[in-house]
Amino acid sequence: MIDKARVEYHLMPLFGLMTTAYKLQLSQITGPPSLLTDRWEIFAKMPEGATKDDIPEMLKSLFIDRFGMKAHFETKEQSVYVLSQGKGGSKLVEAQADSLDQDQRQKAAEKGETVVDAGDAQVRVKNEGNGNITATTKGTDNGTVKTTVRDGMLHIDIQSMTIEQLCQQLSVMLSKPVVDKTELKGRYSMALEFSLAEMQALAARFGAAGPSGGASAQAPEAADPGGGASMFKSVEKLGLKLEATKAPVQQLIIDHIEKTPTDN
Repeated sequence: MIDKARVEYHLMPLFGLMTTAYKLQLSQITGPPSLLTDRWEIFAKMPEGATKDDIPEMLKSLFIDRFGMKAHFETKEQSVYVLSQGKGGSKLVEAQADSLDQDQRQKAAEKGETVVDAGDAQVRVKNEGNGNITATTKGTDNGTVKTTVRDGMLHIDIQSMTIEQLCQQLSVMLSKPVVDKTELKGRYSMALEFSLAEMQALAARFGAAGPSGGASAQAPEAADPGGGASMFKSVEKLGLKLEATKAPVQQLIIDHIEKTPTDN
């Protein structure tokens, strides 16, 4: 949660914070397993005059000052996916995020619904029975985000999203960098759909990247998704395409980081 006065991250691995700080995808960071397995509650007061744009530099200072991080960058050629427009061009529709007004915030929870306020945002989770669940988030930079679990599929309707954000999400799912070649610079409404089986396999791969997985951690390798993978179909419905290739990719290598931060 981020607002004008404070920043809060709940149960967040340092890996996730580093993607924000260095504007990298998860697969571009290599370091000890604790970056992925240890989760942190971070509460910080925003300095006077600071904005959301200042958060990356604040996080970098946190890693260096509190965790004693030492790191360097390398550029290596590796397997990537290139995201580009399909043969018929993008089917994306430009969108603007809405806001969470007071009436929506104060609306009483419906039967079977749980309401959670998180700073400027609010999440409403409704259990519809038979394993079907809908979570609606309002008040984020992405506007209204509706996530539905139904019939073995995960449906995500996002009111406002950049291609950069889409590449970040696809990179996590594919465990490889996703390079944007779409030339689309706006914010767009997007409907994404993934199979729960693929999401569970992804979670299992990340679990295997813990301490038992070796001396270092990075986004685990994905199995070859093949032509029928739900995430590839979802991208195609947006008028986009993913193609595997090799390209030079910048990597952040964590040489040293303490498991326990120093006191404030």
